[in-house]
Amino acid sequence: MKITPPLPPTIPAFHDLKLNPDGRAWFKAYEVTPKDTSIWYVFEANGVFLGKTAIPGDLRVYGVGRDYVLGVRIDEFDVPYVVRYGITN
Repeated sequence: MKITPPLPPTIPAFHDLKLNPDGRAWFKAYEVTPKDTSIWYVFEANGVFLGKTAIPGDLRVYGVGRDYVLGVRIDEFDVPYVVRYGITN
């Protein structure tokens, strides 16, 4: 039997924030349960919304550059790997 705790009356919109060298802000959407992908919203330094992107759900993002996302993934043997994904427009 699976017991699911009740949800709180409110939840945050975001739960992670990364800034790149240009001042762009990357906000990770809050997730109640882990998913295959996580959604990140990207804003220009002046607050203009640039768009959103999906990042693998098992990637722990540690940094965002001008043209890459840097993070760590854990394989099936619990071995961590540093990975870098390129960003294209």
